[in-house]
Amino acid sequence: MQRAVAYAAAGGGPTLIEALTYRIEAHTNADDATRYRGQDEVDRWLARDPLTRIRQHLLARGLLDEPAVAALDAEAEAEAAALRQRVNTDSVHDPADLFRHVYAEPTPALRRQQKELFAELAAEADDTEASR
Repeated sequence: MQRAVAYAAAGGGPTLIEALTYRIEAHTNADDATRYRGQDEVDRWLARDPLTRIRQHLLARGLLDEPAVAALDAEAEAEAAALRQRVNTDSVHDPADLFRHVYAEPTPALRRQQKELFAELAAEADDTEASR
């Protein structure tokens, strides 16, 4: 990081930095991470959490205070809640989008798949209409 900062400060431009980190949480809510790692391993990585470390560093240097931390946390949670709301909102998609921009010229297999999909969708619509 120091070399990248010095390089950029000298006018050298950006540097790609690969930063490896650790997945603290399980893969999914159905995953039992205790099957393949212990709490001591997680605790070691939590102690190295870059977000916690930068927060502590900025607080210690007086560049951040607790009210600012609380405001940032509230803003982040509001953004996350808005994102969850958007993700969980049903949206209408055009099934034809599955076939657009795949190839400049659709292959015979792609045309066949598109025809099959539209036939299935039409049959489903007919069934829904007939059941009303």
